[in-house]
Amino acid sequence: MNPSAERQIVGIDCAAQDRNVGVAVGAGGSDSGGAGCTVLEAATRLHDPVEWILERVDWDRPVILALDAPLGWPVEMARRLGRHAPGEALDVEANHLFRRRTDHEVRARTGKVPLDVGADRIARAAHGALGVLARLRRRSGRPLPLLWEPPGPSASGVIEVYPAATLRQWQWPDRGYKGKNPSDCDTRRVIVGRLGEVVELSETAVDNALEQADTLDAVLCVLAAVDFLGGRCPPAPDDAEVREQEGWMWVRS
Repeated sequence: MNPSAERQIVGIDCAAQDRNVGVAVGAGGSDSGGAGCTVLEAATRLHDPVEWILERVDWDRPVILALDAPLGWPVEMARRLGRHAPGEALDVEANHLFRRRTDHEVRARTGKVPLDVGADRIARAAHGALGVLARLRRRSGRPLPLLWEPPGPSASGVIEVYPAATLRQWQWPDRGYKGKNPSDCDTRRVIVGRLGEVVELSETAVDNALEQADTLDAVLCVLAAVDFLGGRCPPAPDDAEVREQEGWMWVRS
């Protein structure tokens, strides 16, 4: 495969602080199987992840950005909190207030429970993700819209992904790989080995994914985008509120 002739895929494991953001850049991945993608570079602990991406992406070619962070907010949260008075009850179940339709769908289908978008750490990661998108749109001059189905070969856009659920659906270890202890390091090695059977990984990408879980999650974001491009994710509902406010997570069947 000639990576310079393929669609580009950028995986971003979002975080509240730039130094904890994981990034990966791949090429290809739109064939009908899991293969066809090469992860060229992957890193974390960067001073400025956006600059790192800008230096590696050719914005004259199609690119898919796959972000591990909520890109929208629950309809009920926006509806209720906007008119809520201090001290008054909220007449809605907490899970409907703090979770989006896609959160419920992913949990029902995979058993993995996405963090509530209103929770402290994930809310700040979501805020950071939207800032990253805004900078990339501004600096690249590309609109980079959210995608609601696999696009044509010349289209670019953005999807939300969830690496833990992607791991679960591939039937790979989906927990106990984030730490620095020997057990977690061994689990990362297993995951990276499985990844290498599905996508082509550069030596640098392998080394960095083994060293840092944030980098591994960024590579998994690339894999989730490969699943999306290959049509292996269930379709999003044709619902205006979901599409205009909440967004959708793309996780393979």
